[in-house]
Amino acid sequence: MKNYSFSNLTVRPFPTIADLNNPWIFGGVQVLINVSGHEYHKDVLKAIESKGIRWYHFPLVEEGPDMGLENILAAVRELMKADAAGEKVILHCSFGNNRSRTVAEAFHFKKMGFHLEDEYKGYPNHLAYNCGERHLPPLNDIEQLLR
Repeated sequence: MKNYSFSNLTVRPFPTIADLNNPWIFGGVQVLINVSGHEYHKDVLKAIESKGIRWYHFPLVEEGPDMGLENILAAVRELMKADAAGEKVILHCSFGNNRSRTVAEAFHFKKMGFHLEDEYKGYPNHLAYNCGERHLPPLNDIEQLLR
């Protein structure tokens, strides 16, 4: 789990029913963004909807020639809207370690105009890692898309 200070955003692993029923985790959450390759189980989806949480699914792949650039950009657009509205957001992939943090770092760049430092596998952050390892276009291209 990682909380970010530049927005009311938390990155976590894939939610369970226990997570959704835990007020310390999901209390006040208004938006849930899933960037894993998996859809919600019907019981989890029912719990999400019963809480009135708006949810989105923008699947990304962990590695490959295109981890899902268009879905990253779509997720960033929704994060910008939620941020402007002051909404509390949980962003997740399967384990909250690479894909969700990549999206959070792209959002940070879009909002703040500079890169968030969160070292990952020898790179300054997850976004730089995925660009450097060619799972995404070069970082300069990503920056232009986010500006």
